[in-house]
Amino acid sequence: MVLGLHALLILFTFRHYGLSWDQVSGHQYEQAVVRFYSSHGRYTYSQESINRFYGGLFELLSALTEKVTGLRWLEARDLTSALLGWVGTYAILRAGWIAFCPAVGVIAAAFLMLTPVYYGHEFINPKDAPFAALIMLALYYAVSLATEYPAPRWRTALKLGLAAGAAMGVRVGGLILFGPAGLGALLAVGFGWWLNGTRASFRPLLTLSLQLLLVLALAWTVMVAVWPFAWTDPLRAPLLAVVEFSKYPWPGNVFYDGKLLKPWDLPWTYVPNLVVRTMPEHILLGLLAGTIGLGFVRRIRLAEDRGAIIGTVVFLAAFIWPLGIIWDFDSNLYDGYRQVLFIIPPLVLLSAAGAWYFFQRVKSRGVRMAAGGVFGAALLLVAVDMVTLHPYEYIYFNRSVAGGLAEANKSYDLDYWATALTEAAQWVAKNFNPTPGKPVVYSMNDGEPLMAELPLAGPLASGAVFRRAEEGQKATLRFLIRRERQTTPPTEGRVIHVVARQGVPLVDVVELP
Repeated sequence: MVLGLHALLILFTFRHYGLSWDQVSGHQYEQAVVRFYSSHGRYTYSQESINRFYGGLFELLSALTEKVTGLRWLEARDLTSALLGWVGTYAILRAGWIAFCPAVGVIAAAFLMLTPVYYGHEFINPKDAPFAALIMLALYYAVSLATEYPAPRWRTALKLGLAAGAAMGVRVGGLILFGPAGLGALLAVGFGWWLNGTRASFRPLLTLSLQLLLVLALAWTVMVAVWPFAWTDPLRAPLLAVVEFSKYPWPGNVFYDGKLLKPWDLPWTYVPNLVVRTMPEHILLGLLAGTIGLGFVRRIRLAEDRGAIIGTVVFLAAFIWPLGIIWDFDSNLYDGYRQVLFIIPPLVLLSAAGAWYFFQRVKSRGVRMAAGGVFGAALLLVAVDMVTLHPYEYIYFNRSVAGGLAEANKSYDLDYWATALTEAAQWVAKNFNPTPGKPVVYSMNDGEPLMAELPLAGPLASGAVFRRAEEGQKATLRFLIRRERQTTPPTEGRVIHVVARQGVPLVDVVELP
């Protein structure tokens, strides 16, 4: 039911989302990747592009979607990204089902669908959202392989290798998977030795070791196969990409804690702070409930609880391990925490497991009813928020910690990808035409030119003609994206329209004198 609802929402709403920063360069990279393969490697621009350090899997899938459906390139990319987001929902359902119980899987899928930062990104983020979904898929197979021990199946190892390779074929950071996956394998071996003894553990250990070698080889092969840059040097190129991403020299500012900071000046608490403020209340409640539920544990039965223990450790590691590497490498982060969006599904799964475990352990009917009411209210609240924020769900901040969107707007980036510019331009195309037949010259304070040009391209029903101002040319209309000036209204001209959500302005349309 949850998966079906998610699929229906995708099919009915994927056209609602605006053009984000990375979609323009991403589409150009997509065209170069397709030409690389269609020319049998002779057209090499994708190996020199600014996006060359990203794998080409998403680009190939998006091009296929465009060809099969006949959609325009942006719609095809949004649909492809959202469908991969659906794969993440499927993966979290199956992972919770295998590691804990069927109910946890279903709850986790519902929780993830009602996590605005994940749901919103899956439509507009062609890099980090597909990566997060495929990481979750690989984690599902990693936990499956570990819980199958001492009889791990080669079929599961094959699926893990393909899923890990797909994740690495989107972003080479998928290499980070091998930390949590390896930890799960070590736990499985340890439990097998404890329960069955050394002699009985030798053969399963040998089988698992060979399977993990298969996983690594298969994942690396898939990654290289779908990544033009990796063809230049299958062993060295991925390592070059890791180094590049760890210190990516992004020159912009991050609005954090009410100040404009450079990425390299952000505190180590940047990601944990934002995660706590952007997770909806039901996720925070689930984590709290799980922590409280641990207090009811009297004894651990390894044979019965082995899957839950392995799952908990692997998913907790999938959240903590990447943050530790980021802190160790002192990597630059910006645009919220979208680069580490993949840590959110494991956290959501732990929250779902915590909520279920709490309700199973608490015997008081009154306490369970009260807790159920609180969870129900939290789920309803975030659902309403997502409807009112649509199609900008990704800018969500919770009320319990962040104080809501209006309060968060004073201290943190909201629409950092300027997706609301599309809505502003669509309004202008429909409503602004002061002098029929005379071109309207417009300017922007930020954003890719195409983000406004696409909605303003003619012929329009109003008969208006729009031209982007050339350097030094005076504009009569200006789009002001509120990013570095989120709380500062325009200081010149007349505001004729504002794109806003929950009372927070995202883009001002200003008529200049």
